[in-house]
Amino acid sequence: MLEVNNLSLRLGDFALRDINIKVDNGEYFVLAGPSGSGKSILLEAIAGIYRNQSSGTVFLDSIDISNKPLRQRSIGLVFQDNTLFPHLTVRRNIEFALRLKNSNDQDVKTKLRALSDQFLLVDLLQRNVTTLSGGEIQRVLLARTLASEPKIILLDEPLTGIDSLQKDLLKRHLRALHRSGLTIVHVTHDFEEAYSLADRMAVMHQGRLLHTATPEAMLSHPADKFIARFCGHKNFFQAQAFDGELLWIEDKIKLQLKNDLISRSLVSILIDARKINYSDVRPSAGSNIFEGRILDVFRSPLGKEVLIDVGIQISVIVDDNLSDASSRQIDKRIWVEIPQEAVRLIRVNS
Repeated sequence: MLEVNNLSLRLGDFALRDINIKVDNGEYFVLAGPSGSGKSILLEAIAGIYRNQSSGTVFLDSIDISNKPLRQRSIGLVFQDNTLFPHLTVRRNIEFALRLKNSNDQDVKTKLRALSDQFLLVDLLQRNVTTLSGGEIQRVLLARTLASEPKIILLDEPLTGIDSLQKDLLKRHLRALHRSGLTIVHVTHDFEEAYSLADRMAVMHQGRLLHTATPEAMLSHPADKFIARFCGHKNFFQAQAFDGELLWIEDKIKLQLKNDLISRSLVSILIDARKINYSDVRPSAGSNIFEGRILDVFRSPLGKEVLIDVGIQISVIVDDNLSDASSRQIDKRIWVEIPQEAVRLIRVNS
């Protein structure tokens, strides 16, 4: 287990503040957040790069490694930048790491063969690393890092700047490493990337860790507006609550809900685009049904997104395979149902 307790670090005008993380053995944990939030600095602090500038403790398998240099921490760190030796071939880069752990030539050859097979590098072994693509470089970096047999690997934006085919291949490798039982901490600014890989994830902002949850919980129950926006939610509104059961949204539409809201209180709400229903025919029963007009239709990572005017403009996510939504429907009149489970109060802290 990796355990980070009350880690703080100041670098110029930027500071990490009281970071607490626990990553179980074999877990795939993602640190996510926008650029400049401190994710990579936290990763490097865990690795020991700033050990003389930080406070707090880092434990690995219950051993305090806070004062140990990286080479003594049993941690493999894969930087975002290419750190391969440019004057060496792929083979020599991996062999260099292998020989740090083992001087037996036959063992080195055996492990080189296994790593080359694992990361599909057999045909690249004689290549100079300066001729590799971004995806190939990341596979070599992973192989070289695993050659040192770390207990945990830290990945700094490993999928950034890689074409889609190479990215899919690298994700397969990462999922295979996860299935093998390796503990992984992965930094990304991309929620979709985190969602596709993580067992759990933490969102960071301005040097603070805001919330930790499973990706689905993060998406379905964001802790605040910043996290909701980072996860891709768009339907945020100010609403006035009346009698604990009525929300008057931006003085334009009314929602009937069962909530313990203080009458006449002003609240911020999120309406989950994945849980809104729309159809050509008005539902025969139910509440919170509005006639609307389609303003736009476009592709979204979660499905097809439909922008609808129902007095307020809301985004609706529909499954590509179940919907006939297309650009031909723009200006079409339709019916929209907003179920109670699609609406949640949300904290606004940024």
